[in-house]
Amino acid sequence: MAATTDGTLEGCIPMLTVNLETAKHVIEAVEAKARSIDCPVNIAVVDAGGNLVAHARMDNAPIGAIDIAINKAWTARAFDMETAELGRYSQPGGPFFGIHTSNGGRVMILAGGVPLRHANQVIGALGVSGGSDEQDSACARAGIEALAALIGATTALPAFAASAAESPFLAENNAAMRQMMTAMQIQPSGDADLDFVAMMVPHHQGAIDMAQAELRYGHNERLRRMAQEIVVTQQEEIAVMRLALGQPSTPSVASPTADHAAGTLMADHSTMHLEP
Repeated sequence: MAATTDGTLEGCIPMLTVNLETAKHVIEAVEAKARSIDCPVNIAVVDAGGNLVAHARMDNAPIGAIDIAINKAWTARAFDMETAELGRYSQPGGPFFGIHTSNGGRVMILAGGVPLRHANQVIGALGVSGGSDEQDSACARAGIEALAALIGATTALPAFAASAAESPFLAENNAAMRQMMTAMQIQPSGDADLDFVAMMVPHHQGAIDMAQAELRYGHNERLRRMAQEIVVTQQEEIAVMRLALGQPSTPSVASPTADHAAGTLMADHSTMHLEP
């Protein structure tokens, strides 16, 4: 069987699939959400073929939910739909009534199984089990959001491999994105103002961390001035939000080459937005 120009075998369909690194990233996000709602769960990720890639059982998560999480992930991939949706269709009178008895009993019709998608393809699936339907669904959504953030960060990069010089910048930027997404997954307090600040502070801190990476590794002076301005304004907004709630503001941290950047920022602030 001959290979085509893109490296796939003739007559075969090219397929994207979740790998172990991506599965670990998704599991970390689910764990963070589960901790925020005090609900230990089992987490399973399968690849595009429905094969188990990774499973994690959080401390004190139900042992009986291990297979349920794995089968939720398998079901979401087998039918390319959320298990909660499949459950709705499988009620008496529904088009999939009795489907849970098929496939040797592997089909799960409880909430918590979701397909993982990229580029209009299902690249795997996630299964979460250990809490209520609402809790399992919330944790699964956190996994989907983490994958979307990861894909958004990586697909914005060129198709060719990063150079050795750029690798530290990319590593810091991706780490900042992951930390921001995880920290924004808060447990509701019942106070809209507190929850707003709790989500916006890590959002602003993420912008600061990414701007600092640009200051460390970037070379374009105009972008470096903008990055320094982002650091200053986001720190100020964090302080204002905390003060509005009567919370202590944290001291600002100097950015790399902050003195140099601040000087050029002050000199050029009035004209930088007018440059062609």
